[in-house]
Amino acid sequence: EVHYTATPTGSPAFGSKFSKGFLRARQNSESDLETALGSLFRSGSKKNLLIDATEALFDAIENQDISQCQSLLEEQDIDLNARNEDDLNPLDLAVMLNDSIAFLLLQYGAKDSLKYFKDPRLREKHLLNLKKQADREWRAIGEILSPTTNTKEMEKQMLKWRVKSQFFDKLLRNLRKASPPGTPRGVSLIVSSDRSLTVRFSEPEVTNGAIATRYKIEWSKEEHFTPEVGEFIMCDLRHKEYTIPDLDKGQKYFVRVSAFNMKGFGSPKAAPSYAIPSSWHDCNNTQPRFQGCTIQMEIILAEMNQAFSVQQHETVTAPGTPIANSKRSIK
Repeated sequence: EVHYTATPTGSPAFGSKFSKGFLRARQNSESDLETALGSLFRSGSKKNLLIDATEALFDAIENQDISQCQSLLEEQDIDLNARNEDDLNPLDLAVMLNDSIAFLLLQYGAKDSLKYFKDPRLREKHLLNLKKQADREWRAIGEILSPTTNTKEMEKQMLKWRVKSQFFDKLLRNLRKASPPGTPRGVSLIVSSDRSLTVRFSEPEVTNGAIATRYKIEWSKEEHFTPEVGEFIMCDLRHKEYTIPDLDKGQKYFVRVSAFNMKGFGSPKAAPSYAIPSSWHDCNNTQPRFQGCTIQMEIILAEMNQAFSVQQHETVTAPGTPIANSKRSIK
């Protein structure tokens, strides 16, 4: 039998839950006790729980605590696509609060929500709805406050919703102050094979109030990009380079890159010059180093086989050799 003694803390509801769970657990084995306590603590108040790492990350972002964000990302296995109760993922929230935290999240592979990329206006619409909901909640609580109600608890709830309303106000102000980002820096283009080119770049020097979370890479055979041959949207920004595949050998290609933040795409920046998918053999009109080697090896092998056959025949038929005498005896 397991004996366990504890003094419950917190609200009366928590104490009642603890007592019932405790009495049941005393009658069970040690494993049953652990199960009962685990269920109890999961249903307890947030202050008495181990805060989930993802929730802790959201709290750190809201408090703009970059040290805590760094620690959580290094030590915990966090789903960076998880959403909070306001239907925002960590990067969605960080880009409206703190560029340094947003940049840190990007280094760990965080991505912004696809729906806000497809239509950046949805972000402001969503924040307005969240603010309206928060305002409705605290005003409704204020209207029913009376001496006969649990004033302390009601005031606590009203304060919670007023704080949320002010928080959404802050996000809206930051969103409205921002504008599309500047052009990417250091756009360069190199030949990577006779069918591909690699483009490299850095983040814009001017963010205009919101860090870039995606990049668009475009390529064309025409300097004015009309028509465009293809494009690629990069959302994993841990490595700012992209190899463009399946290009036509010996054809000129022009490439440009534009950055995207929560207000949309900025102006594109083109690579200083075009590039041509090719190999060094195309540049100096030399044959590839190993061209025709297979045929040459087959010719050499055939000549070696022929020489070996002749030598073997001469050895076998030469008078007085052991092999020749052996063959005569067999006959």
